[in-house]
Amino acid sequence: VYVYTGNDGNVVINLPEAGVKKYAITFSREEGRPLFTIPEVKEKYLVLDKATFLKSGWYFFELREDGQVKERNKFLITRDY
Repeated sequence: VYVYTGNDGNVVINLPEAGVKKYAITFSREEGRPLFTIPEVKEKYLVLDKATFLKSGWYFFELREDGQVKERNKFLITRDY
C-alpha cells in the first residue's frame, strides 16, 4: 500500500523509490470524474491535506510507476466535527 489515509485523515503517499523511478498519480471523485493529477511525484513521503479534496466522501486513485499501473484503489475522506 503506497497511498492511504493517515490517523489525522490526510492522504499519505509513501514511495520509497521516488528518486529512482517515475511515479504519477491521478485522483478521481467517486462517480469517476477526474479531480487532479500529480504528473511526477518526486518526494518519497508526501502528505496531502484532506482539505485539498474539498468535501468528504470516497475518492479513487491510480498510481503509475514508469507508465504502468502500480496501485489502484480508493480512500475515504471524513469531515471534522
